[in-house]
Amino acid sequence: MFIKYTKSIKYFISKVFKFFLPIIFVIFIFEFMAIYSGELIPIEYVVKFQNNSSLDSYYGRKIIDQEFYKYKYFSFLAKKPDILVVGSSRVMQIREGIFDPYYSFYNAGGIIQSLSDLNDLEILLENNYKPKYIILGLDIWWFGQKAELESGLNEGIIEKDSAYNWKSHLAVYKYLIKLLFNPNELFAIFNNQLLDNSLGYYGFQALEGNGFRNDGSFIYENYNKEMEVNDAYVDRETPPIIDRLKNGSKQFVFDNDFDKLKLSILDKFLKFCKNNDIKVIGMAPPFSTEVYKELNYSINYKNLLIPYQEDLPKVFSNYGFYFFDASDITKLGLNDKYMYDGIHGTETALAKIFKIIFSSEIIENYFENNDLLKNLQESIDNSMSNYYMIDW
Repeated sequence: MFIKYTKSIKYFISKVFKFFLPIIFVIFIFEFMAIYSGELIPIEYVVKFQNNSSLDSYYGRKIIDQEFYKYKYFSFLAKKPDILVVGSSRVMQIREGIFDPYYSFYNAGGIIQSLSDLNDLEILLENNYKPKYIILGLDIWWFGQKAELESGLNEGIIEKDSAYNWKSHLAVYKYLIKLLFNPNELFAIFNNQLLDNSLGYYGFQALEGNGFRNDGSFIYENYNKEMEVNDAYVDRETPPIIDRLKNGSKQFVFDNDFDKLKLSILDKFLKFCKNNDIKVIGMAPPFSTEVYKELNYSINYKNLLIPYQEDLPKVFSNYGFYFFDASDITKLGLNDKYMYDGIHGTETALAKIFKIIFSSEIIENYFENNDLLKNLQESIDNSMSNYYMIDW
């Protein structure tokens, strides 16, 4: 049965369509720009591209949720690397080039934000795939008496991608409207996408040069450009890490009590790894000298730092695993020029740290390809032309 419209209804529909046509056109343009920028590209597509494409790419949303739990988890699940890096953002500078191509690699830094996330990671590895090696970065504030055991990993994975949320689209449209009033900024953001055919950019942050590479490591292009001009140490976090320590804010809540019960969570994870033939290298990521000094001497943290440095190696040693403490960079022959801020080392710093780890006699039993690792030490030295980024 067909509906036969009267002339008046046809006229009305025609008028409504003409009225909404400009609005539809504007929405279409905004939607095109939002998708072209990569900000609204679903994570599943980004993961597929980075895993299968020969092109390098950056992933970094700016307006909508990065959802790095989901992004990192599905990425390492797709890659199934021999070497898996896990921890907070403080291990995101560990790059694939540090390790020999004999081993496949993925940096899932950011996927662990508290010790509770280790429980979720254990379940995920048990039910999916198991790497040969895990590099585990452990932050000192996770072990404080006041540290909350909130797990975000499993919940972050099952949440619906923000790219499918209509509110996300509106947020991106609002950002694009703001950019339209600044054409120079708009062109600068899209310039990479338009001119660079050797890279894929997913998100406005990536278009600005900051984002996750195919190997999961994070590039701080804005910081690197600053350091090209002046490599003097600057704490680029807001507020600076040293201020957080002195004020007891953010992750550095005044906490002078090491919670030994929290070691049981770490112990349980290491036991799982041992039982599943996964070799673990633990590490305490580096601090700037002023931050390390404050942790060492402040009455608010001193009793937290000492057991962190003394007890963690023992837990690893119980399972035949290796733990490396890079907290004090001066003992490693480094200085603050190798730090982006008070708690994030540059990728050059992390490469130098792993050169020291590789030189340890203990670590020789970990890897199957020791001769290649020895050659790698020379290539790392030859590649280090600056304090911040290695040109691999």
